[in-house]
Amino acid sequence: MMIHILLILLAVLGIILVAIATILFIPIRYRIKVEKLFFEFHASWLFKLLNVSVCYKNKTFDWKIRIAWKKIEKKDETDQLDDADFQEEDVELEEASNNGFKKKKKEDSVKESLFSKIKCTIINICDKIKQIWATKKKITDFITDDKHLMAFGKVKKEVFVLLKKIVPYHLKGYVRFGCEDPYNTGRILALLSAMYPFYGEKIDIYPEFEQKIFHCDLHAKGRIRNIALVIAIFNLFFDKNVRLTYKHYMSLKG
Repeated sequence: MMIHILLILLAVLGIILVAIATILFIPIRYRIKVEKLFFEFHASWLFKLLNVSVCYKNKTFDWKIRIAWKKIEKKDETDQLDDADFQEEDVELEEASNNGFKKKKKEDSVKESLFSKIKCTIINICDKIKQIWATKKKITDFITDDKHLMAFGKVKKEVFVLLKKIVPYHLKGYVRFGCEDPYNTGRILALLSAMYPFYGEKIDIYPEFEQKIFHCDLHAKGRIRNIALVIAIFNLFFDKNVRLTYKHYMSLKG
C-alpha cells in the first residue's frame, strides 16, 4: 500500500516537474512584419496550442487569440451616425437658443463663481509648489545615493541581458525617415544609433534631412524563453541594493 502511495506521489511530482520545465524552457515564438501603414504580429507557444495574432491595416485594429480549440477575436468597426442622431442634435440646439435669454440673467453670479474658482486654483497651485520644493531634497538624495545608483546599474544590466536573449534571431529590412526640422531628424537618428547593438547591420537606416518622409519594411522572427525572465527577476530580487532602493522608494512615495 505504501509503495502504491509513493508511486502516485512520484508520478504527481514528475507531472509537476514536466509542467514547470515546459513553461520555463519551451519558447514563445513570434514574428513581426511592419510596413508604412501596416503592422502584423504573431506569437505561438507549445506547438501553437496558444496562438496570438495582432494586425493593424487600413486604420483598423484586429486581434485574435486561440487557446487549443477556443477562439477569441475582435474587429473594430467604424461608428456610423444615422439621421435620427442629427435630428436630435438639431432639437437640442433649438432648445438651447430658446433658453439663451435665461442664461444672461445668471451672468453676474457666474462671474462671481468663476472668480472664486480662479482664486482657489491659484491657492492650490501655490500649495503644490511649496510641496514640490519641500520634497525636492528628498528626491535628489534618493537619486544620488550610492546604493541606489548601484541598484539602477544592476537593473540596467539585467534589462540589457534580457533584451539580448529575446531579440529576433532573424531580422531584416530598412527604415527611411525624415522630419521637416533637420534637428528632429538628427535626434531620431541618435536614438536609433543607440539601439544599434540590437539590430546591427540587419536593418538599413536612411535619414532624410531635407524632406518629411517615412517608409519602412521590417521582418523579424524570434523566440522568448520564460526562464530568461525568471533568472532576471531572481537576480534582482536577491540583490540587496535593489531591495533597499525599493524599500526607500516606497517610504518616499508614502
